Amino acid sequence: MVLNIPNFRLDLQLENGGVQRSWNLAGQPRTKLYQHLRSFFAERQPPDGENYQPIDHYSLPDPQLDTFEKPDLHLLETLTDYRHNAQVLLTEAVQERATDLAVRTWPHHFDTAALFTVEKGMRGQAQKTLGIGLAVPDNLSDSHYYYINHWSEAGEIDYSELPVLPKGAYWHRGDRVMAILPLSAVTACQSLEEQIQMVRQFFGEGIIASQQLLQTLG
Repeated sequence: MVLNIPNFRLDLQLENGGVQRSWNLAGQPRTKLYQHLRSFFAERQPPDGENYQPIDHYSLPDPQLDTFEKPDLHLLETLTDYRHNAQVLLTEAVQERATDLAVRTWPHHFDTAALFTVEKGMRGQAQKTLGIGLAVPDNLSDSHYYYINHWSEAGEIDYSELPVLPKGAYWHRGDRVMAILPLSAVTACQSLEEQIQMVRQFFGEGIIASQQLLQTLG
């Protein structure tokens, strides 16, 4: 399922890039759209007979809207550029580290991101991970922002001395410690080359810094 931002619609995309079905959002009542989606997928169960199971380990806030209204075209084009640029730069960062990870949009926070497994347990489960991505504005930033987060299943990370991050970036300290580069800092650069270099430097140095933090586990 893809949110087609320029055309403000949902597309059910095939593996070859084609579109099997589309749902226009502009003027569509929210409840009616949900009914259409539920009916569509209920009629198309996997071939093994198993039902689609909803993800229940998180919940989405109620947007308090009855009808989807199409935003300004300029805003849609800007959001498209954000996602496109993030896709390119994140894919580059993943490929530089010789992995075949997919960069995708995650439903939890609608961020475009990739998740590295840094360390696995005896059963192959992830014990340490590192995520890089572009997130939408939230309580961490008033603008879209690039981020690098890290996680460990066990142990305590030493945050007494955080590594230095490149220009424009900072460490967010709260429930989780993560490196953040606001998109507003990127777009403040005068040239496209400077913007690209700032993001590349953030991922390059920020990933190393996050790996160093994971190594401090006691």
